[in-house]
Parts: sequence; structure tokens; C-alpha cells
Amino acid sequence: MGLTGLVGKQGPEGKPGPFTETLPSGETETGTWAIKATSEDEGALATSISFSIPLAVALSASQGIGL
Repeated sequence: MGLTGLVGKQGPEGKPGPFTETLPSGETETGTWAIKATSEDEGALATSISFSIPLAVALSASQGIGL
């Protein structure tokens, strides 16, 4: 193995990436969702949605997915 080189000077801090702790206002997130309905359910639906980046505020019923 060769000799260890000199340690370089610390560079400036980079700017934050596009997403930090929560999804910024105006940005779009995609994820996985599923829906289940059968004739035995008498019109009942079940759904599951996952968001990889946490939302700052929970969605209200009016902001849900329209079917």
C-alpha cells in the first residue's frame, strides 16, 4: 500500500437537496396506493396510500384521491 496523502481543505457547505424533512409546499410526491372492492362488500371500499416523504400536515378528506 502507498503513502497516505495530505488532507485537503474543507469545502463550503452545499445547499439543501430538493426535499428536507417534509414535502415542501407546491412540490409533488408520488407513491404506492391500492384499493379493494368486491361485490360482497356491498359498495364498501378499502384503500391504502404510502408517502415516502412525510407531509407537513395530514391530508383532509377533501384533499383525498377522487374516484
